[in-house]
Amino acid sequence: ATLAAHPTLPDSELESFRRYSYQQAFGIDTFYSSLYNFTFPTAFVPLTATEVHAIYKGYVPFYTWDAATDDKLRQQIQSSPILSNVAKRIDVSIRQVQEGHSDAKGAFVKLNTRSPKDVTVLDETPRYMDDLRDAVRKAVAEERKAASSHAAPSPFTNHTSDIIGRCRLSATSLSDTPLTSIPPQPIEEIALSSFIRATMHRLQIHTGTQALALLLKSRRVNQDLSPVVQFISHDTLQPPSATSDPDTSTPTRTSIVIRLWNPQTLHPTLAHEFRGFVYKNTFTCLTQYDDTIYSPFIASHATSIPRHVHAFWEEHLKEPLKGHESYVIDFLYIVDPDDPENKHDIKLIELNPFHNGAGASLFSWREDRGLLMGLDGTSRDGMEFRWLTRPRGWEELQGVVPEKWKHLIEEVLKETAGNGLWGRIMRLGRRRV
Repeated sequence: ATLAAHPTLPDSELESFRRYSYQQAFGIDTFYSSLYNFTFPTAFVPLTATEVHAIYKGYVPFYTWDAATDDKLRQQIQSSPILSNVAKRIDVSIRQVQEGHSDAKGAFVKLNTRSPKDVTVLDETPRYMDDLRDAVRKAVAEERKAASSHAAPSPFTNHTSDIIGRCRLSATSLSDTPLTSIPPQPIEEIALSSFIRATMHRLQIHTGTQALALLLKSRRVNQDLSPVVQFISHDTLQPPSATSDPDTSTPTRTSIVIRLWNPQTLHPTLAHEFRGFVYKNTFTCLTQYDDTIYSPFIASHATSIPRHVHAFWEEHLKEPLKGHESYVIDFLYIVDPDDPENKHDIKLIELNPFHNGAGASLFSWREDRGLLMGLDGTSRDGMEFRWLTRPRGWEELQGVVPEKWKHLIEEVLKETAGNGLWGRIMRLGRRRV
């Protein structure tokens, strides 16, 4: 569909409209038809102006949440003809993405712009916190059990004062300051990692009502719908297709996106997420997505990973995404642990606009802007890859971990702490870092 002309848009709103349109231009719907073989099975639920208004006005801010909030939201959705109709259409999309996947375990929901992942961070209801505590307790217990069944890892020596490793794609080995050995992951980081994975499981949905409830609780979703509402009369699609939903209100560019839930995405050691930066169709930089938690796998494959990701982009994505020109792109790198040759699979997750609204992870939009834009020799020296070379240490992590998370993790660590082999290993490791 083509965008209608809107000569009546006030000059004072032109910049806001430009930014809104720029964000919309990177939605999954803008590339899925040409790249569906290289990403996750996805279906779209287009929203009309009436439906956008209903979801926007139905927002439930986090400071009002309590143990009864989810039940109230279900009732709110079921009693609203508009919302219940959207929920039914989401149900159809869930079945669509699960078709042909006998082991399907639900779906993931987001807008065509952003996901409701802030819900997992803001929820402090007792039942939810208990679920998180149980997940962390289980992960820590399993790790300590595994550690007690084998010899202590050799103490490592860090040969670089820089926690951020750097290498260029054209280099044949690690550049700058290589490590002679790979540090193990401390139990504190394992606990934090398991906590984060447990929060992400909250985004797994099985019904349209569940999906809508998540969207209605998300501040991110509400923020993204705000400009849609603001410009609803200036940014509608025309004409509606003959197969569109029978709702007679005006169709918009906004849609709810349903993606097949892939349990591998949250595997603690087999799945790794990376963020890339493409400027004027040149892949300039790549970084591990999580700039907080150290990964021994990433550290030990710091030269092969960027080669694999760049080759995947070059072969499958570069040409189809040429029209986007500059963008931030996320990849999932999935490892086959049973393959001695390190067989892997790479999936495109999503695109983001090329600006500082997208996190730069181990890069900095302010300090590395020239590098991200390929102005610092990238075309000559190749794409730069950054990763964490060693654990940050619990003392440093406490400065970036929300207070409620820190208390929960420390509580579990104290519950499961002992004076056995693992405790001695960790004390030795902390002294040597």
